[in-house]
Amino acid sequence: MEFCWNYVRRLESREMQDMVRIFAYSTWVMMISMAMILTSNLFFSQVAAPGWQGWLILLIVGALYLNLIYSGVWRFIRKVPAPTNQYVLVAVFALLPALGWIHFFSAAAEGGEWKLSAVLLLAAGIGLRLGHPAGVKARYEYVQKIKERFAEEG
Repeated sequence: MEFCWNYVRRLESREMQDMVRIFAYSTWVMMISMAMILTSNLFFSQVAAPGWQGWLILLIVGALYLNLIYSGVWRFIRKVPAPTNQYVLVAVFALLPALGWIHFFSAAAEGGEWKLSAVLLLAAGIGLRLGHPAGVKARYEYVQKIKERFAEEG
């Protein structure tokens, strides 16, 4: 019985650490996402216009969000103690302000909302797909570095 309670306590503390980590990473990702969407809002009127400018703006916005989600997922996975699927929440919290702004507040995005949404969702998918393996690799290297340090000290 003692073993069961110790296991439950360890599990609860790990879940609590993950929730704290999710909160921390999701807040900084949301803040950067809001700043990016507010500064790029001026250019959204060009998205619906025919020509190469709209495609260029879509490409730039997509690259910015891909990089944001990639780095958020990479940083989250690097420090998480055990494998988890909660890194998807980092991408969701990065997309919430952007999609909300585009669909509910931005008058400049009229006519191009669905293009912008599609580009953001595609960027999020690619960022998740590339960020997770990079984060796993970084976590492995991080754990190896800690083991080496403990071996030298111990």
